[in-house]
Amino acid sequence: MKDEGEGVSEKVRAEEGLSKVEVIDGLQRVLKEFLKEVGQAPEDSGYVRALSSAGIEVFLKDVVGGYSMMSVWKCDVPARKIAKFLGMAERRKEWDSHVAEFKRICEIGEGICLYYTLYKRFLTMAPRDVLVATQEIQVGNAWVNISTSIGSNIVPENERVVRAKVNKSGYFIQDMEKDEWGNCSRVISVFDANYGQSVASAIVKKMTVNVAPKYVKMMIEAMKRLETELN
Repeated sequence: MKDEGEGVSEKVRAEEGLSKVEVIDGLQRVLKEFLKEVGQAPEDSGYVRALSSAGIEVFLKDVVGGYSMMSVWKCDVPARKIAKFLGMAERRKEWDSHVAEFKRICEIGEGICLYYTLYKRFLTMAPRDVLVATQEIQVGNAWVNISTSIGSNIVPENERVVRAKVNKSGYFIQDMEKDEWGNCSRVISVFDANYGQSVASAIVKKMTVNVAPKYVKMMIEAMKRLETELN
């Protein structure tokens, strides 16, 4: 699918502060960190269990400038379809009620796309936006979707919106033997971000932990609605 940024020249990328080499290097670094975390028990990576509800386990740990959240859950949708659903990024606004605007900016090669997301205002927090590079790959028998923020003015910052920084965001998806509840896949997601400004860490953590199960439910319901497109 062609998009507004596809075919952007190297000259334009340079003028917009966008280095393909830096983006690829950044994603490779984040992927290495991500695979290390999901390859061991959350506690071994410094996470502390914060919630266990409706089959979803949520873990938190403090990181420089923010926090990192890991969620572990099972699903009755095959891993391949979950990965395909995550790749349908342009449909996200249809099911994610937290998103005010979502745009696929361009593809820069190596299966890497740039995305812009504007999140709605929540409580007293000013609206947040993020500009990330995302890559979808297979690692062994798992599907991986990994993202990290990029420094670029390809989407200029808005003084009325706080530009948040996503240090590391990813999904690790594997098929599993079907259990008694019909689950046939296991998902581990990690979200490590700095929300910017002086947002009280305890408030953000509590809000994020409470939202996690609802977010997973929204994803699963959306996958069911889009089932024919995922076949």
